[in-house]
Amino acid sequence: MYVKSNHKTIDFLTLWFKAHHRFPGKRLQQVLAVTKFHPTVDRVGLRMRFLDTVNFGGLCEPQNDIDLIVTMHTQCCTGMAAKINDMNVAIDDWKRYRNNGANKKWSMGKRKCGRKKEEEQLPYRQIHR
Repeated sequence: MYVKSNHKTIDFLTLWFKAHHRFPGKRLQQVLAVTKFHPTVDRVGLRMRFLDTVNFGGLCEPQNDIDLIVTMHTQCCTGMAAKINDMNVAIDDWKRYRNNGANKKWSMGKRKCGRKKEEEQLPYRQIHR
């Protein structure tokens, strides 16, 4: 998520984190999926846009072409040990790519993070109690 700091985004982030505390055990991404539709978003005039994912990679669904990646995220992966392992694999892939440029694909064999089942959606009404 790219966020430009101003009063609108501060209001939204405050709302999001307060909502997250109401749902222990739920991931921030799950709470965000509902919070972005809260009336505060419209009231403060916050405009959200989705960024093209072509320049983003992830541990669970890596972008195929290393040439395009500028950001790597780890939120799909559970557990610090698994995240560290997979980031080390990604760093090794990057080093190999930078040294010879021939291999433009991420290696998946040593990774511990995998695709998650569709995450449970929180009902909108639960956040606004």
